[in-house]
Amino acid sequence: MGSRGRIIRITREREEWHEPFFAHAAAAFSVDFRRWARHHGWGPGYEVAAIVEGGRVLSSIGCTRMALSVADPGLGRDFRRLAEAVQLGSVATVPDRQGRGLGRLLMDHVLAEATRKARPVILFSGSGAETYYPRFGFRPVASVRYRLPLTILPQPGLEQRVLDPASVRDRHLLQAMLAGNASHGGGLSARPDASILTWYLFNTPCRAVLVPALRALVFLEEEEGRLHIREWLGARPADIRPVLCGLATKAAGTVEFGFVPPPAWLPADFVPAPDPEAALFVRGLDIAPGIPVCFPDLLRT
Repeated sequence: MGSRGRIIRITREREEWHEPFFAHAAAAFSVDFRRWARHHGWGPGYEVAAIVEGGRVLSSIGCTRMALSVADPGLGRDFRRLAEAVQLGSVATVPDRQGRGLGRLLMDHVLAEATRKARPVILFSGSGAETYYPRFGFRPVASVRYRLPLTILPQPGLEQRVLDPASVRDRHLLQAMLAGNASHGGGLSARPDASILTWYLFNTPCRAVLVPALRALVFLEEEEGRLHIREWLGARPADIRPVLCGLATKAAGTVEFGFVPPPAWLPADFVPAPDPEAALFVRGLDIAPGIPVCFPDLLRT
């Protein structure tokens, strides 16, 4: 590749390249991979394809292996098939090397590997990429949001505890809560993943709250006037409103779910709204038409 560097794979075990990648990601996305990796968040299913020169990362694509759950009504009611796939993220080239084809070269390399292993590929893009990814065989998939008007007033008294992702005890608890949790519904989904969930806890305002009485772990964020339930592990009560009032620390008039919620949590006439900001692209994957897609918030890399 000459002056354009060389392509390497940065895995959990290849620690000599962790710090160069962490610095690269921090500069490109203002995120902190260091704490996540230091506290054993980097699992075997995540690796980074990178173009490097000397000790510097010039371009990167994060690759997360996951088993996608795809609705397939042609095979029976509520039938879902699993597809071993790769989700791409952390796609970035350093500013002084942009426009030289490094991103395309690296993407071609990653996609050739996925094709060789017969793995579909998905990604969520930022704005302005609508015409970029179709060049590589991706196609956009329309997404929806589950947002409903619901008055939430904080009600003290619900026993709860906020998890600390830096705590060994709490990381083990998270792993235990994940056992037995299936993927959410909708046209495309996947099972919750400890590595990705802990990354969000280290890098976003999202907090994970354990509710012992329910044997549930709820991932939530509170914005002005909105309670955002980003993930829910464990038991799901039929009447969710009292639980939300017990979890909330401020009043809200809107509740938004970052996944397809159970029908019991929605009004009978509820229709999900289009989500033009999702920017989901897929390659080598067929998704049944007519089934809403709300890929879980906390599985997006």
